Amino acid sequence: MSPNTTFLLLAQHNGKAIVPIDEVRRGPFSYLTLRNFLRILDSGYIALKRLPVFGPPPATK
Repeated sequence: MSPNTTFLLLAQHNGKAIVPIDEVRRGPFSYLTLRNFLRILDSGYIALKRLPVFGPPPATK
C-alpha cells in the first residue's frame, strides 16, 4: 500500500488503528459489495491487513 493510500485511510477514519471492514468498504470501495471486497482482500489485490475479530469467549459454568 502506498503512503498516500495509508494517509488517506488514516485521515478518513480519524487515525484509528483498527477499523471495521464495512467502514473501510463504504469509503473508496463503495462500488463493491462486502462479499466481493472480502474476496479481493483475500486475493491480495488490495493490500490491506485483515485481522479476525471474534466475540467474547463463552462463559464457563
